[in-house]
Amino acid sequence: MNALCLPRALAAHAMLRRRGIESRLCLGVARDRGALSAHAWVEIGNDKIVGGAEAEGFARLAAFGGVLR
Repeated sequence: MNALCLPRALAAHAMLRRRGIESRLCLGVARDRGALSAHAWVEIGNDKIVGGAEAEGFARLAAFGGVLR
């Protein structure tokens, strides 16, 4: 299993936060033929900037955001 979406999303969210850019780290799940799949992506405003192409079909369970001040 090569689940790279979470470390990529965490890194992108941290880099944006350090630069004062408000973003959301999103975690979601989807069901595919009875199996549960998870995915992480990063959003700025309404745009999915990291992992967004794969996020289609995933229901958001949690979103974490904010700017380091």
